[in-house]
Amino acid sequence: MLLDRKIARQTADLLLQINAIKLDLNHPFVWASGLKSPIYCNNRLVLSHISIRTKIVSWLCDAIENEITSKPYTIAGIATGAIGIASLVAMQLNCPYFNLHSQPFSLRRKQEKTQLIVIEDLVSTGKSSLGALEHIDLKTYTVAGLFCLFTYGFESTDEKFKKHNIDFYSLCDYSHLLKQVKHQGGFNESDLESLGLWHKDPYKWSVYFDKRTNR
Repeated sequence: MLLDRKIARQTADLLLQINAIKLDLNHPFVWASGLKSPIYCNNRLVLSHISIRTKIVSWLCDAIENEITSKPYTIAGIATGAIGIASLVAMQLNCPYFNLHSQPFSLRRKQEKTQLIVIEDLVSTGKSSLGALEHIDLKTYTVAGLFCLFTYGFESTDEKFKKHNIDFYSLCDYSHLLKQVKHQGGFNESDLESLGLWHKDPYKWSVYFDKRTNR
């Protein structure tokens, strides 16, 4: 769920400013699956910009306190991309923190079950995020929600989170990124249409790009 439209546009603007998000239709980026994508996202760059990371952390803290009204809770940052931001959020909220890895791990069991707030830097298909959540000890923690900086907003991803009964929140998504890009005037209407077509069907877009460029 998108948390706030205004903050979404502001987040998109900040991520574009520092090249945490890059868009390139002529030289697309290659995913691990081999599919080509016109977007690249590295939100860890936020950590190098003090004023920007301060805003991002503040927005995440406000969102957590607004959406998760019951306390106490623990913060977990999904390794490795979200560790920096998540630890800063935990520090500002003055609550416990640990790194959440995509393999089994063990923690000292608490006497009482505690709410867990999970933070991710980027959610694409949701596979890695949900994979990390599988290793949480549900006798110790209740997953109260997953918060991220940016998501591609694929319908299939939203369905995965619903299927696993995980409340999912994001500061920004792909549709609001495109609105900000259009506002800045960096791409023409044809480019914006192509960016929109990628979002509707990344596989089809990748295949079409290969055929068009004879790759």
